[in-house]
Amino acid sequence: MLDGSAIRDCRLKASAAGAGGAAASVSAARSSGASTVPSASYRASFAMEEGASIVGCTTTMTANATFSGGGAVRATDADVSVGKGASISGCSLEYRAASGALIDAVGTVQGGGALFANNCKVDLAGSVDDCHMVSAENTGTGDFFSGGGALFVYDYGCTTAVGVDCRTSVSGTVTGCTALAGGGAFYWSQADGYDQGDNLWVGPSGPLTSADQVVARVLDAFTVSGTFSECSTYDVNNRRTASLTSYADYERYGIGGGAVCGAYTGLVVLDGGALLQSCSTGSEGGGVSSWGTSVFCLDRTADGRGVPAVLGCSSGGIAGGVSAGASAHIENVTVKDCKAGTLGGGLYIYSGSTTLYDCDVSGCTAGTYGGGIMQHVVHDLFMYGGSVTGNHAGTGGGGIALVGHWGGTPSAPRGLSFNYPASLNGGYTNPVYYKTAILQDKIVAPSVVAGNTQASSKASDIWTPPSSPVTRIAASGGFLPGSKVGVTVSDGSSAYNKARTQFGSASQPNLDLSPFASDVDATLVASYSGSTLRWVEGFTVSYDANVPAGATLEGKPPFDGVAGIPSAYARSGGTATVQGAGTLAARGYRFVGWSPVASSEEAPYTPGDLLAYSAALDADGDGRIVLYAVWEKAPVRADVSFVKVGADQEAGTRMPLAGARFNVYRYVGDVELGPDTVNGGSIDLASPGSAQWAAVMGPSGEEGQPGGLDEPYAFVSSDGSEPGAPAGTVTLAGLSPDAWYMLVEASAPAGYQLPTGQWAFRVVESPEGSGSYAIDASTLLARQGSDGSLPPAFASSIQTAEGAREGLFLPNVPVFELPRTGTAPWRLLLAAAGALMAAVGIALGSRARRSRA
Repeated sequence: MLDGSAIRDCRLKASAAGAGGAAASVSAARSSGASTVPSASYRASFAMEEGASIVGCTTTMTANATFSGGGAVRATDADVSVGKGASISGCSLEYRAASGALIDAVGTVQGGGALFANNCKVDLAGSVDDCHMVSAENTGTGDFFSGGGALFVYDYGCTTAVGVDCRTSVSGTVTGCTALAGGGAFYWSQADGYDQGDNLWVGPSGPLTSADQVVARVLDAFTVSGTFSECSTYDVNNRRTASLTSYADYERYGIGGGAVCGAYTGLVVLDGGALLQSCSTGSEGGGVSSWGTSVFCLDRTADGRGVPAVLGCSSGGIAGGVSAGASAHIENVTVKDCKAGTLGGGLYIYSGSTTLYDCDVSGCTAGTYGGGIMQHVVHDLFMYGGSVTGNHAGTGGGGIALVGHWGGTPSAPRGLSFNYPASLNGGYTNPVYYKTAILQDKIVAPSVVAGNTQASSKASDIWTPPSSPVTRIAASGGFLPGSKVGVTVSDGSSAYNKARTQFGSASQPNLDLSPFASDVDATLVASYSGSTLRWVEGFTVSYDANVPAGATLEGKPPFDGVAGIPSAYARSGGTATVQGAGTLAARGYRFVGWSPVASSEEAPYTPGDLLAYSAALDADGDGRIVLYAVWEKAPVRADVSFVKVGADQEAGTRMPLAGARFNVYRYVGDVELGPDTVNGGSIDLASPGSAQWAAVMGPSGEEGQPGGLDEPYAFVSSDGSEPGAPAGTVTLAGLSPDAWYMLVEASAPAGYQLPTGQWAFRVVESPEGSGSYAIDASTLLARQGSDGSLPPAFASSIQTAEGAREGLFLPNVPVFELPRTGTAPWRLLLAAAGALMAAVGIALGSRARRSRA
């Protein structure tokens, strides 16, 4: 389909196997079936270019039929591409009897509101919106394999031996789709995976040594680097009763998955940039549901910033975020604000050994157990770094609930193992599946499990059943000296923590753990070396406010860490990112940066810098580097004012004038400005373009560059409507005391002359006290205009209709009068009857403010 082409409102009604695709049906020249292996000799293709669209197409199946589906497109043995900018929207696959009643979709290999793909390579870079699989709700409690609001993918025999690429890649968007299972996509693989095909990673003979190699080897992997948003399933009534002690409750294929449902074998990959957001299900896996299908979450972007995220997803049953029903490698993923009705608010892990590396699980909730993570049933959960914080469970295990009831024994319990040492297991970090090299070149910082609660906000980071001696919590091998796990272990009624005891392996009923952060070395980190993970020397960075004497501290210095536990970095090759000031402030001072020396006036480190370890920074040699805030006095800024007045011709008095506009320039020239130089030919008139003057460009004193051509800010005499600004008042804000400024009248009120001359002045602290500033009347200088004339003189008092007023007043001359200037052509005189005004620092009744630059 070419750019701009469209297929709209197609309808297809069928009942036979292999039917579907109201808009398009594409297949190679052979019959497909449940055990048909792909062949490079039989490949078709279907492509939608940018701008192509399929809209409002519907396939209606009047009976359950295997290999049926695709409301818009059905493809077998094909390469399918929905290019960036192409779209499929408003399409559906419906299962309805001739009477119009919905059919219970109990058949196998059927689904796909937009696309059905069998043994296909699928590249979805465009968008699928508002597409649906519509059927009666399956109320059975057994396995079933139908769903996929947007996509239904079935692959059989796509092994490396066959060599046909059947991968599915979703780099585009899937929005608002629904189905019985797999609201966004249903993925069913019978190819490479656990105990399938090439036996990729099971046992000591597993040939692969990294997560990337595993992903590259699985030729029917389902990879997401795009977005699934607001997708959902309608499986409300087919949930089994959730139980801590029954493994079979959730041992079944093809249920749940608000965004993606994975069934049987294969591999679901949440790659760098993947986002599953606001997806939901009634049963299992608000984001991802898998049973038999392995789940990998990886950040494989070049800059390491494409962290996969599962945000705000929910399940009425288990696994608000992701369920892992087979071996899983979950790396650098963020699971946040997810919710489960029963078990595992963030992650639910069962029936497989799972490795977590540097993951963040936070803000998740579960109705009963495992607010952040629920480890259930078989094998261990291996945790390397990362954090589980701020989660909540209704009954037990706000952070992590451990229930290793099947497969564990008192002598060999199942549970949670922090930084399992490969040296204990023949070079494996995970004793069942993963080789140590899967974490090659990765720094494993201490894990953080902290700040989680259960029931009525009781602290509960890790929970174990009080009656189960087959559950363990272990930190093995070299991890012990550097652990920073910091947890509260609870059975729901009492806490087992004992202060300052060594953190080691523990199992019920004699659980004895400490708040580990109190007695361990915070600076150790783990790094990869050869075939083992080893603990190496590291360093932490803390920040000291270093408040100047007499200054008032506001806020607090930044903290580099999680939940009160500092981050650690390797001394060799590791770097810490220097933090900003955060909320830290000191009145009257400006934050400059950080220094390792408290008395330093220079800041060698500024926010965002990378700090590498140096012995010179580590005064005590213990790896605890302290950076001290460097402050400088904040420049004083002053607001001063005067009153613009004109003549009341009938009364013979002065009156305030509104609407006069003034520009202000700060002198930056090299020649000293004074009475002898202001009109001596060496100082320019203040104007845009003069390199001697920096124009004030904003209402708070912001300055432009000297010589800039932009129009300066205009200060306007008040009309009296604003509180605190009587009529005629001109307030010049944000000026620097002691600097020379030039006042330029840019426009005069109607009926008054616009002077060509200008006024030079300085701002000084007034005799009233600290914090009050005024124009220094003794320094007022008249600058001749371009025509040689001087501007009107300032006055210290005027006669108004209400009587005499004291202050600082600048008169405007009516168009029919001549200006009256001071007796000397270069000095402005504040005169009464021609006498020289000797007053200094006339205050204007407005108090200036000090502010930071």
